[in-house]
Amino acid sequence: MLQLVPTRRRRTMRRAVTADCQAVRLEGFHLVGDRILDLSPRGALIACDRLVIPGEELLLSFRSPGRGPYIDATAEVRRVYSGSGRAIIGTEFLDLDVETRHELLVRLAGFPPPIPKRRAPIDYAETVRRISLCA
Repeated sequence: MLQLVPTRRRRTMRRAVTADCQAVRLEGFHLVGDRILDLSPRGALIACDRLVIPGEELLLSFRSPGRGPYIDATAEVRRVYSGSGRAIIGTEFLDLDVETRHELLVRLAGFPPPIPKRRAPIDYAETVRRISLCA
């Protein structure tokens, strides 16, 4: 039976964690966002009130889940999504040390992944490779 293979683009699983945060633009030190929509040990999805562009660096401050310690990290904007009203940005942490990343991983363990808003893209090359192995 033919089955299309979805792509695997993420290195770590995101978790459906909402939290207050302060995302501040390093240039000019302006607050651009105040809410984390989901989180992983490698980055965060943040609701923003101001326009940001991919490649821009932010200072991100938030409390880790489960009343954990506060985390301050530099994050780079990787993706910008425009939705209804607010922009949403995907960020990647740049300077999170190994201990903090591990602490965040442990604290995120009990949270479910977010519900996808769109269907996963298909990895056609992997699908063809698997079909050729069956033939």
